[in-house]
Amino acid sequence: MPRKPAQRRIAMLIPEGAEILDVSGPLSAFSAANRIVQAQLGHSQKPYILETLGRAAGPVAMADGVQMVANKPWGRVRNDIDTLFVPGAADVAPMLDARTLAWLERMSDRVRRLVSVCTGALVLAEAGLLDGRKATTHWESTHKLEARGDIDVHPDEIYIRDGHIWSSAGISAGIDLTLALIEEDFSRAIAQATARELVVFLRRPGGQAQFSAHLIAQDEEGDELDDLLDWALINLDADLSVTALADRAAISERHLRRLFKERRGMSPSEFVEMARVDAARRLLEEPGASLKEVAHQTGFHTVERLRRACSRQIGVLPSEYKRRNAGESPHSIN
Repeated sequence: MPRKPAQRRIAMLIPEGAEILDVSGPLSAFSAANRIVQAQLGHSQKPYILETLGRAAGPVAMADGVQMVANKPWGRVRNDIDTLFVPGAADVAPMLDARTLAWLERMSDRVRRLVSVCTGALVLAEAGLLDGRKATTHWESTHKLEARGDIDVHPDEIYIRDGHIWSSAGISAGIDLTLALIEEDFSRAIAQATARELVVFLRRPGGQAQFSAHLIAQDEEGDELDDLLDWALINLDADLSVTALADRAAISERHLRRLFKERRGMSPSEFVEMARVDAARRLLEEPGASLKEVAHQTGFHTVERLRRACSRQIGVLPSEYKRRNAGESPHSIN
């Protein structure tokens, strides 16, 4: 007979103004895992008991105005939680009162896993629970996390674990983290089946990728680099060397490098490579395009240069990215 899984109580804080996907994403993943474990392992009992905790029981307004219902007040919860989630919000200040932080500090010693989603990491940091630990959060808030204590912040991770405390990056990354928890509790096969039901990756192909070149190009309204970056994004097969870009902008190469560093936080060559890899990824997701064609259209010109850039930017070779996203067999990719 298959071993009957222990029931694990998963508790999700739902403070006023929380991001609804921070809350609903992990809960949906656990709910899908319940169905899969019951179907595949033949158990009648759900492995995960899901509950939501508010300041009081009843409806709680989320960031977009939609209401969710808290099953019970979090202050009345003591020792029966396996995994406690702290979601993010645009403004975490309402969660930083002394009573809430003291409760989180107590619960940290009582739960098997303490998890933050997005800016929920700022709440854990304020409670002193991330001191001396590795952690991540939404890229817009990494500087806030760094300022809240002796924390080893990893801004490019989708999620990260340090001991029994897990933290995840922006919003949808909470689902990635939850799949890792499900894999830890059961198996890779159960986590993979859960990912398939949710139509997401069990392992994202290549890093957090919280940025894209187009987002970075639009980062500053009315910026003097706007026209140059817009032109570069639609002319990726052109000469986009620092010399060529400086000539087009009618400024010195030194001034161009300084502007990129000050306004975009990277060098011109780093931006160009990111933009070309972004474009390559879109092309690789289309069936039929060869690696040679993708390399040519995106300005890499050779497959080897495309491979090196993809490895640096997204941590996966273009052939593997194409196999995962275009549904082609390894033998059909060239």
